[in-house]
Amino acid sequence: MPKIPTFTSKTEMTTLSPSVKSNIQMDPGSNIYTATKPLQNYFVNEYVKEKKLEADNKSTLILSDLYINQENGTKGLYTIQSETASNGNPTDAANFFDEHINKLWSYAEATKISDLDNFTKKALEKKFYATAGMFKVKALEGSRNEQFKITKKITDDFVMKDALALKLNGIDYLDIYKNNVLSRIEQDTTLKDAGVKKKQAELYLKFGQNALAASLVSSQPEIFKENIDKFDALNVDEKLKLIAVADKTIKDQTFNTLTNAIDQVGIMDIPPAALSKITNEIITGNFNNNKSLQNLYNSLTDIEKQEFSTFVAKKARAKRNELLFEISSSDAAVKLENAKKFKDALESAGVDKGIDQKFIDKVFQDNSEEKDQLTNMNNKLTTNIEKNINVSSDNDKNVSISSLISSDEINTLTDKFTLPGEIEAKSIVERYGNGISKDDLDYYAEILLQQNENPKQFEKTFVPFHSFLNEMSNLISTEVIKILDPKSYNNDLIRFRDDMYIKYNEGLKEGKTPLELLDYKNKNFIGNDFISYQTDKNKIFKNMMKENVGDKTVIPKLEGETPDEYLIRTTNKNIKASKINFVTDIILGKDRDVINNWNEHYQTDNTFENAAKAKNRLKEDWKVPVEKYTPSDGVIKKLKAIGATKKDFERLNKQDLIKAIEITASNFAGDNGYSKEDYKKLLAQIAQIETKYETIIQRTDKPVTEDEEFLASSFWQMEVATAKDLLENSSPVFGPMFESTFEEYKSDKYKTVVESLFNLSDRELVILLRTDFTLAAHFAAAIISSRFNTKKT
Repeated sequence: MPKIPTFTSKTEMTTLSPSVKSNIQMDPGSNIYTATKPLQNYFVNEYVKEKKLEADNKSTLILSDLYINQENGTKGLYTIQSETASNGNPTDAANFFDEHINKLWSYAEATKISDLDNFTKKALEKKFYATAGMFKVKALEGSRNEQFKITKKITDDFVMKDALALKLNGIDYLDIYKNNVLSRIEQDTTLKDAGVKKKQAELYLKFGQNALAASLVSSQPEIFKENIDKFDALNVDEKLKLIAVADKTIKDQTFNTLTNAIDQVGIMDIPPAALSKITNEIITGNFNNNKSLQNLYNSLTDIEKQEFSTFVAKKARAKRNELLFEISSSDAAVKLENAKKFKDALESAGVDKGIDQKFIDKVFQDNSEEKDQLTNMNNKLTTNIEKNINVSSDNDKNVSISSLISSDEINTLTDKFTLPGEIEAKSIVERYGNGISKDDLDYYAEILLQQNENPKQFEKTFVPFHSFLNEMSNLISTEVIKILDPKSYNNDLIRFRDDMYIKYNEGLKEGKTPLELLDYKNKNFIGNDFISYQTDKNKIFKNMMKENVGDKTVIPKLEGETPDEYLIRTTNKNIKASKINFVTDIILGKDRDVINNWNEHYQTDNTFENAAKAKNRLKEDWKVPVEKYTPSDGVIKKLKAIGATKKDFERLNKQDLIKAIEITASNFAGDNGYSKEDYKKLLAQIAQIETKYETIIQRTDKPVTEDEEFLASSFWQMEVATAKDLLENSSPVFGPMFESTFEEYKSDKYKTVVESLFNLSDRELVILLRTDFTLAAHFAAAIISSRFNTKKT
């Protein structure tokens, strides 16, 4: 067969090929599969990645939902971990964790992953259990910590109860307690370190031994001291402190044994009067010849005997106070009984006869003082009835007595007391006929019975009623009327008092409160008709005109002017009291100069009413108090409220009013034409006008909180603003004598005492004005020196 010609082709492109080239290079020896295999691999890998990411996203989303509790109540990972950690038994906790983790996965398989492919299921299961494993580690760690806490709590509770058993059973239980503690420490497997176990044992042993020691040193100190070496958990310092307490207990027990006789005073057959004798026997060591007590006393050291003397004095004082309290309780019952007797006695007196003397003798046969007072009063009453003498009431005196009753200073009709300006103390009964009428006695008998029946209730009812009367008094009558027509002044106010008291008690019995009855805005206000009690000014006006017919000094009545308008005009603050001639000449008399100076330059209102008030106070039987001033509880409270210190109260306690006026008068003698005696007289009169020597702090109708503004101070009622003005603008009136007298108040910051006082705060200066009478008197004298009219020679 003939051969077909053959040739071999070259792989090189010839120059005869087209000029357009391609970047595709392919081995002619390769095929399509081998040529596209890398691209196929790329697409396969990307697909796998996408499917893996989809599986991861699904599993992560499902897993995140398994962290929380499921809708059917299956616990989530967080809850399983938390409850496992709170289980103090690690073994139970592990089982609990595994059980609930499997439940959670079973729930997930049934509800969340049933539609997933196997690849995603496997991925999710792997992640879930890996996460659960990490949760379990942390949960079991918490379980072990909880086990530590529970174990310690059980141990602490055991030790505390066993320590109580030790305290109750005493020293014989000490070894048992020690063994119990050490045994419990060994049982506690949570304590791995031997050093920790030792430390814990020491703490528990010390706790128990301290409890036992504290009990023994106060109840059986001798036993404690005998067994001190058994308290081996305590250090030396702790033992020494307990021994000191035991020694004190032994000493106290000894002191109480030696003074037992004092405890028996007032009990059984030992009368209160024996207290003094028994106390003396004990202090001297005689003990009524009791050898046993004498030996016990002699066993004391000299220092202990000194302490014993102080102990005896304190114990005797406490017993005396106890006896006084018992006496006070008994006294209260006696006062109540006497109040009833007095009320019955006064009620038995008729309009035309006094009290039956036989009744007085019978009812008061056991109390001669009360019997004598009532007998004397009854004699006066009987005489007045026979002679048809009408005893009038003095309203101001009654107000002062009511004030003492409201402050619990008067409890019976026979309690003796002094009113401002008085020297001799007298009771209410003894004052009958001198400003106190029979009606007044009946009034006081009633309110004192209420006071003794229920002191607390009385304080709640009578005190506000007394304040109500004071507040209403100026609406009924005034100081001017008291001067012009004292009878009308007293009658109208006393009538108002008696009627209001009846209405007030009726209201209280109806269940109304004091506030309802005494508040003018309340419909139940008892004083609504106060106008009907007001003094008849028309009557006073007519009497004045009748008495002064032809007197050229009388201020004439204007045409058409009413009596009220006339009285207001003639007592207007713009008309100086000294210019109302017919009044001042007759009324002010010898006190005219001091009253006019005080009214215009010291008090500064310069009204006739103030002048009348000043005259009324000066005409009282008064004098400068020689006794030491004792501040009331109210004054002490107010001083403390503005920051008065112990030093301030010590200064107040040292004050001598007579000496304060004497020093001040000497320092100002000659100023403004007034001699030393003039200053003494003026200072005494001004204090009487301002306060009647009753208070060093201005009185107000309602409580006032002194913060930035302060009430007037001292018997001379000095305003702090006035004092500062004098220091700043009238400093020359003080002079060298002032600087010398008050050198203690000079500050190193300033050159003079005047500057130092001026630069004090208002609060600091007020405290000084209230606690240094001499300083306050100097400020009052400075006003006399710089503002009063110059004395004419």
